[in-house]
Amino acid sequence: MIQEVIQWIIDYKEVISAVGVIIAAIGLYFNWRRTSMAVKENKEKKNEKKKAYLRIERSHAPSRSKRGYKDVLIIENTGESDAKNIQFYINGKTANEHGLFFMSEVPDRITSKNSITINLMIHKQTAPPWKIKIVYDDDFEDGREFETIVN
Repeated sequence: MIQEVIQWIIDYKEVISAVGVIIAAIGLYFNWRRTSMAVKENKEKKNEKKKAYLRIERSHAPSRSKRGYKDVLIIENTGESDAKNIQFYINGKTANEHGLFFMSEVPDRITSKNSITINLMIHKQTAPPWKIKIVYDDDFEDGREFETIVN
């Protein structure tokens, strides 16, 4: 019986070798695929840490005067990177061209995980809704844009 098995192995050694090579190639392919996916995920995580994500909302804050509330825009950076060189557009125009009066300046930078509050003075010609576009730089890319409609 053992001699028959040995003879069978000798007769089919090329087939056995080919099957071994095929199994090794399949293993290498799956290892390469898993490694390349891990490298891609790692690169995406590194890129996420380089990005600033902005969001904006209009709110009402209590006023110091006895008139009630004042309008404010709250711009929040929820990303891992600072937003720098901020340019603010309302309906395609800068704030001064649009006529909306900011009671406080839009800063040049919003640090990571922070927000800023901008006091507004609104009149009939500048009433919402506004299409707001913010162009900014972060560690991932220069000239990134955020657009939204604010009511």
